[in-house]
Amino acid sequence: MAIEVEVFDERVCDLGEGPFNDDLRKRAVWLDILNGKVLYKTWDGLEAGEFLVGEHISCFSTSCQRQIRGLLG
Repeated sequence: MAIEVEVFDERVCDLGEGPFNDDLRKRAVWLDILNGKVLYKTWDGLEAGEFLVGEHISCFSTSCQRQIRGLLG
């Protein structure tokens, strides 16, 4: 049985990792570790953006996720 796969977001990360679901805003959030970015995109695809951290970022904790939610709007 074949599984159909589609690309969720066309942006390229040098080292993308750490995706999580932001239930509050109905979006996925993930990291571009080497470029120091936090990226997000709503599940319906209508909104996408990023937050520049300015240095390598490698992980989130639950408390960081809450802070990032506030920074990303």
